[in-house]
Amino acid sequence: MSQWKRNFRRQLAKSQNGLLNQNKPVDSQYIQGVAVKLKKRWIVENWRSGWLWLSNWFFALIAYIQLYGVPPELIQLLPLATQKDVTATLAVLGFFTRFIDQNRAKPLPPASDTAKEDA
Repeated sequence: MSQWKRNFRRQLAKSQNGLLNQNKPVDSQYIQGVAVKLKKRWIVENWRSGWLWLSNWFFALIAYIQLYGVPPELIQLLPLATQKDVTATLAVLGFFTRFIDQNRAKPLPPASDTAKEDA
């Protein structure tokens, strides 16, 4: 028997089994889900911890540099070719650090033997 015939017969048997299974009553199934809170505000939920975010520090530094400038002593430490790119570099760093997960849960401290004995 050729491979084509075998495949055709398998597909025919599958489709016939599918038609037979359509007549069976459907048992109700329960799906357990997680409640999701939809965001309705234009500001992030954890805005109070915004001063901890790296990107906000970089953007604040950009604003400071634009207002007051970079001290000449600090500029002299940089190579001549990169002295004019200070603000652009800080902006790129601020953009990329915006995507870092900065609110990760901190790991628990290791359990000590004395704490086990006290409990």
